[in-house]
Amino acid sequence: MPEKKELIFKPEELLQAGMLNYQVFMLLTMKFIQEHQLALKDLALYFGKEMAKGWEKVMHATPEQIAREFAKNYLTAGATKAYYQETEDGFEIEIIGWPNKQLVKLLALPENFTKDWNFVFEPIATAYNFSYTFEQTEEMLLIKITK
Repeated sequence: MPEKKELIFKPEELLQAGMLNYQVFMLLTMKFIQEHQLALKDLALYFGKEMAKGWEKVMHATPEQIAREFAKNYLTAGATKAYYQETEDGFEIEIIGWPNKQLVKLLALPENFTKDWNFVFEPIATAYNFSYTFEQTEEMLLIKITK
């Protein structure tokens, strides 16, 4: 019988594969919800409500630290860039490249079908007395957080 060999991966390989798996999982979940005529916004609001419990420490941080947490979620889900800017009454986060257009095409997903997923952060912001709004175009997502 041949000798067993351990499969070894570089951390970067696992990180890249994990991020891709996460993106596909998220997009296919959204596709399933749409195909079964369920409300993606309801799922996003539920996730956000549950996730809000773990954001207490973050929401008392600086605006830039809070923006980093929001952006980190999109970057691990396939966004390519994130920008942060303080405003008079809060801050804005610009997310570029989400969802991944190649995956959207490969999975035969309709254009702009992920828009309602962006409501995921509304319960988190509300729980910590922030106002959360977003604008999504084909090229970018703009998140606005106000106090």
